[in-house]
Amino acid sequence: MPTHTPEEQLSHRIGDAISHFDVDCVNWAKENFLFGGVGLDMRFSEELSNYRNQIKRSIGVEPLGNDHFGGFLCSCLGKKCLYLPKIRELLVRYELALFPNRQQRFLSLFKLADEEEKTIIDFTKAMNWRMGSTSSKKFLHELRLPVSLADSPIDGSRSMVELINPYRAPHPLLEFQETVKKKALYALDRLGRCLVVMPTGAGKTRTAIQTLGEFFASNHTEFNGLIWIADRDELCEQAAESFSALLPFIVQQPIPLWRYWGGRGIEISENDDGIFVEGIVVTSHQQMQRRLAKNDPIAEAIIDSAKAIVIDEAHRWLDWNEALTSKVADINPNCKIVGLTATPYRRESRDNSRLVDTYARSLITPYDEAMKNPQFTLEKLTHERILAKRVDITPLDLGVNISSDSTPMIRMSEGLDMIKNLLQHGRKSVIVFTESVDQAKQLSICLNMEGVKSAYLDSETPPNSRRRAISRFRDGEIFVLLNYMILTTGFDAPKIDAVLVLRKNNTEDLPVINQMIGRGLRGPLFGGTEDCYVVLR
Repeated sequence: MPTHTPEEQLSHRIGDAISHFDVDCVNWAKENFLFGGVGLDMRFSEELSNYRNQIKRSIGVEPLGNDHFGGFLCSCLGKKCLYLPKIRELLVRYELALFPNRQQRFLSLFKLADEEEKTIIDFTKAMNWRMGSTSSKKFLHELRLPVSLADSPIDGSRSMVELINPYRAPHPLLEFQETVKKKALYALDRLGRCLVVMPTGAGKTRTAIQTLGEFFASNHTEFNGLIWIADRDELCEQAAESFSALLPFIVQQPIPLWRYWGGRGIEISENDDGIFVEGIVVTSHQQMQRRLAKNDPIAEAIIDSAKAIVIDEAHRWLDWNEALTSKVADINPNCKIVGLTATPYRRESRDNSRLVDTYARSLITPYDEAMKNPQFTLEKLTHERILAKRVDITPLDLGVNISSDSTPMIRMSEGLDMIKNLLQHGRKSVIVFTESVDQAKQLSICLNMEGVKSAYLDSETPPNSRRRAISRFRDGEIFVLLNYMILTTGFDAPKIDAVLVLRKNNTEDLPVINQMIGRGLRGPLFGGTEDCYVVLR
């Protein structure tokens, strides 16, 4: 049975109340808070007016119909709309219209002597609405609304609630992943380095971690001194999450996992051989390049004491990767080096040669045929239904002509048209990566007002609300899930059948774009879809 957030329950109640009284919603909203409300309503007039005007210019229609007004208001303000006296009045009038005998309960709640309905309404409008107060919570209880709508914000860095996830052992590697692991182990023993080539969505990170775990175990070495270098913070976080999920089933002792990117520091240890970093270090190419260039002693210690280095997206930053691997060969010759890439072939043939030379010309692919035909692995895994068939769709295929000289409002309008046309093409689970937080929020508001169930997530979405939205998206209760840089990695919704990327720079050579596309490429063998539409703005 579908569940609804407290904000959704509030928006439904407001919408029902407006419809029940047959109010001219547009004029009522303009008069009371969109264009010059009175009293306490004024504090929200500018914010509501701003959203309303943006939406109207974007979709060219009047958004404030009775059916969608509650959703519009709560999308703009959330539970803050209960500060508005006119909203509290509307809810009480609606409750008394449905259940006249509840008048006595309100009189008792407010301790009012006069038994006239007007007295209740006047008190409701004048009450001092305070989050966390007992009177506010009792008021919501009498309206049959969640009392959590009156909860006070929680101070401090810790959330009020923490999610405890089930502890599940990872699935065994698939046959093609086992093949990669065995080839890589052989190459590391014989040559000390290799380049693993696997398509996006095939599990490069999982396979690499498993491979190194077995390598350390076979050499009776602690799973320690591993450096994972990724391009961009999002891929660093994905790698760190993968280590957190897999290491409990690989290591025998606790081991530190360092998030050494985004300006973060790290602790060092010292023994007879000098300083070193204990544990696993996940870092970004950008941070390591800057700090090594400045001869930072901690960055130098990370490289000097490494037992193995993994370079994700190894085809990028080729000059620096060559210099790093050459330096490692000079100062730490026993260190193993593994490169990971989905796209090893460069535009210049000379760069292809440089890349494979960096990894001792040891290319590891799941299938030998892929050495001659780079598309073989992708085609094979798609044929075996491990990956979904990727169907590239242009905006023009969806009837949208992209403007070359656009504004944020024009791009939002284009994005809205593309989303609606994807749904008209039979897509049932669409994930949208927007160019900004504002665009995600505004598109979600527009879709919901047009009757399309959607949700948006940003960095400030509370964990519980994020979990609920994702759960509803997975269960098919929400058709469109919008986000800005939240769901690029570490997110799994097998039934996604369309990926829409609205970023202005959608070059597929950007790792993050491949990660976005990969969200929709889970095949039917793993509970995914047969195909996935991919649209890059």
